[in-house]
Amino acid sequence: MHLTHKMNKTLKAYAIYTGGMIGVGIFGIPYALMRSGAWPTLVTGAVVICMTFMIHLFAVEVILMAKGKRQLPGYIGLYLGKTGKVLETIACVGGSVGALLAYLIVGGSFLVLFLSHFFVITPITATLIYFVCASSIVLWGKQGHPVVHMIIYGLFVVVLLVLIWFSVSLFSPQNIPLIGNGLLTPFLLPYGVLLFAFWGVALTPELVELTQGNRKIIRKALVYGFATALISYVIFSILIVGISGVNTTEDAIGGLRNFGAVGQVVIMFGALFGVLTTFSSFLSVGRTLKRTMIYDFKFSNLGAWAIAMGLPLLLFVAGVNGFVKVLGVTGAVFLGLEGILVVLAYWVANFGSSKRSNAFASRKLLFVFGALLTVGVVVEILRVMRIF
Repeated sequence: MHLTHKMNKTLKAYAIYTGGMIGVGIFGIPYALMRSGAWPTLVTGAVVICMTFMIHLFAVEVILMAKGKRQLPGYIGLYLGKTGKVLETIACVGGSVGALLAYLIVGGSFLVLFLSHFFVITPITATLIYFVCASSIVLWGKQGHPVVHMIIYGLFVVVLLVLIWFSVSLFSPQNIPLIGNGLLTPFLLPYGVLLFAFWGVALTPELVELTQGNRKIIRKALVYGFATALISYVIFSILIVGISGVNTTEDAIGGLRNFGAVGQVVIMFGALFGVLTTFSSFLSVGRTLKRTMIYDFKFSNLGAWAIAMGLPLLLFVAGVNGFVKVLGVTGAVFLGLEGILVVLAYWVANFGSSKRSNAFASRKLLFVFGALLTVGVVVEILRVMRIF
């Protein structure tokens, strides 16, 4: 009985985490791969995966060492004071709003692609349908629903297998470039997109709460979640670029239009794949942002929901719709800033007092992670300003 209960907790933690992490980021990776090339993407990906996995572990330890029920800004504030809490709030809200905006941008377009096989629908109507359905669930859902996430991910796998089956005849390894143009650009371009795709730090308070602080279960959920994301991203990205080549679009699926009847089948299932994954992640990120507003800033449920859903909708209506740019800025700047703060909080928690706890990361490793994330934030800001 105890073993079954423990397995159920592990499965629930895995479902919540994987459902929150695997989402819209997967659709930006093929475009980055095509522009940067296989080798730079592989090198950047290895660095990003190792760094983000460790930062997730740091976040879990920071939460477990504290007392009380909060979201990440509240925990960061305990270690880094008011300034740290303000910066984490900026990172958390900016990262979450950027993610939700990306889901709206591409989720609506996927819904158009899918429904266009049955009837005509305008992009704005599709996006509003997507938004109303997702935001309604965020309003009434107080906690994650592991069963829902597992069902969605099950459908995700089925659709991916269908994609592979129908598109294998269109695949050509020669369409995948080995390296893009420039010295540093091929390594910098995929950085923000990959950081976004593998980031789930905001979900760690929910993981700790769900597992009642069981480190073993949390680490299993993280390992399985990262492995699932990595396998899914690699298969999908290689498949899309191997089919579309230089015609790979920012949303990954649109470039398949030129492949006749087979291409139309792939587009239909690819669009369904996109709707499922972005919808699942929209629920996770929207719920997490709402919880942050409630726990750390004492908003009512309705007020927190209005902020969490209203900001990305306003940006979308205002015309912010560059999908890959939104991913890059959100990942490199806001999530990068959040990573820096988690590293600093872990440093303070373990090395900031005369009595050192059982830290599993050295000062040198923390310094390296902090430096990498800081460089990423600065470079992305310069890129947006067109200085670099």
